[in-house]
Amino acid sequence: MDPASLPPPPPDVNRGPEILAVTGTLVGIALCVVLLRLWVRLRMVRQLGWDDFFVAAAMALLFAEMIIIVPEAHYGAGRHWQYIQPPGHIPVGLHLNFATQPMCLVALTLTKVSVGVFLLRLAPNKNYRAFIHFIIGFTVLSSTASFLTVFFQCRPLSFNWDNTTPGGQCISARNLKITTYFNSILSASTGLIFAMLPIPMLINVQLNWKAKSAIIGILATAAAIAKMAYLSNYGKYGDLLFDSADITIWTTIEVNVAMIAGSIPCLKPLFKKILDLSSAYRGGGGGGKSSHQRYYGHNSSYGNGRSRSSTFAIGGGP
Repeated sequence: MDPASLPPPPPDVNRGPEILAVTGTLVGIALCVVLLRLWVRLRMVRQLGWDDFFVAAAMALLFAEMIIIVPEAHYGAGRHWQYIQPPGHIPVGLHLNFATQPMCLVALTLTKVSVGVFLLRLAPNKNYRAFIHFIIGFTVLSSTASFLTVFFQCRPLSFNWDNTTPGGQCISARNLKITTYFNSILSASTGLIFAMLPIPMLINVQLNWKAKSAIIGILATAAAIAKMAYLSNYGKYGDLLFDSADITIWTTIEVNVAMIAGSIPCLKPLFKKILDLSSAYRGGGGGGKSSHQRYYGHNSSYGNGRSRSSTFAIGGGP
C-alpha cells in the first residue's frame, strides 16, 4: 500500500500524567482511609473482623497496582503507539498494562466481599444473611469468570503484549467487548445490590442517621456504569495503551470508591470520639456510659453485642 494513501496518524496526546494524577490521588486517599479504619479497629474497638482483612488485602493489591501504573505511564500508557519512542517501550507498556488487570479485578472482588461480610454483621434475620451469602458467592464466581477471560483472551499468554509471538491468536475484538460488557454489568449489579441492601435491612435497626448514610454511601456502581460507557472506545484506534486509558482510570475509581465508602462506617467510633471531645470542650458531659456503649450502643452490630476483652480478637463473623 502506498504510504501516501494511509490516513494521517492521530494527534500526539499524552494521557499518562492524567492517569497518574487520578489513580495516584485516589489510591492515596483510599490508603489513608483504610489505615485509619485498621487503627480504629485495633486501638478503639480492639477487634479485627474478616471484613478488615479482606479490605486490607484489597488495599495491598491496589497499592501494588499503583506501583506498576507509574512505569506503565513511562512506557507509553495513554499515548498512541506512533509516538512512543523507542518502539521497544510498547511491549513493555502492554505487559505492565496486562499485569494490572487481574490485580485490579481481585482488589475489587475482595472489597465487595469485605462489604458483604460487614453487612452480615448487620443482617437482622436469616433471610438477609442467606441473601448476602448468595451475593458474595455470585460476586466471587462472576469475578472468576472475568479473571479467566483476562488470562485466556490470547494464546499464548505473551501474545497479549508481544504480537510477534509465533502462533499467537486472540478472541475477536467483538467477542471480547461483549464479554467485557457482560462482566461489567454483573459487577455493577452486585455493587448496586450491596449499595441498596442496607436501606430495607436497617429500617428497624437502632443506628443513627450518620451510620446509615455512611453505609448507604457504597456507590461504586456509578463508576462501574461510567466505565462501561468507555468500553465502546476500546479498540477504536487498535492501540491498547491509548484505548485503555479511560478504562484504567474508571476501574481504579470504581475500586477506590467502593473501598472508601465501605470503610466509612467502620470509622464511626472515631467520629463519635471526636464529637464527644468537642462536646466536652464546650462544657458538655460524656455521661456515665462506657466508651463501648457510647460508640455502638448496648447491642453493638460489631460482634452481635458480645462483650469485648482487652485483647485483640479476630471477629467479623456472624
